[in-house]
Amino acid sequence: NVVWAVLSTLINYFGGLLLALLLNKKCVRGKVFWRAFPILAYAIPGFITLLGFKFMFSYGGPINFYITEAGKTAVGFLDLDAKWTARMIGLGVNAWISVPSSMLLAAGILSNANQDQYEAARIDGAGYLRIYSRIVLPLSKPALGTFAILAYSNVWDEFLIALTMIKTPEKRTLPIALRLFQGQNLNNWGLIFAASLIAVVPILLIYIVMQ
Repeated sequence: NVVWAVLSTLINYFGGLLLALLLNKKCVRGKVFWRAFPILAYAIPGFITLLGFKFMFSYGGPINFYITEAGKTAVGFLDLDAKWTARMIGLGVNAWISVPSSMLLAAGILSNANQDQYEAARIDGAGYLRIYSRIVLPLSKPALGTFAILAYSNVWDEFLIALTMIKTPEKRTLPIALRLFQGQNLNNWGLIFAASLIAVVPILLIYIVMQ
């Protein structure tokens, strides 16, 4: 669950920041498409997006169709014995849903930044990487730090994507394990409260570290 949460948070954080940097550059073409990207992600409900991804990687989906057309054997991306493929698909679904929020936040910060700072850095010989590390990151750190905490919390508590995409019991995340403690006729409240307390600890640690 920690690996899932950390990877998803990093992808959402830096993916949104990268798209915001592209929108902030004058030489980039197709800005209308990139600006429409968040609208598509928000307009389509997350559950519909999840079902779409699940269909694409199923045995009857388009990806396995082209694999079999090429003379290869169909791949069980979401089978019970699938180790990392299901998690990678889950990361893709979560990124499609969460990256637009990070992009809009970072784009708002960068659009209000003083362009003279970038020009002065270029005159002094700074490259894109140095401008990014010395100007862009410090400017966006407070707002994106808040986003990182919220993104990590949402991913850590995420239930629907992990339940739909991850079929292997050993690979399932902590919220699913908490749900398994609850039954139709019996709830083991002692284990539920103990596991819930353990689940809160990483969120508190991230919050303290990001202060």
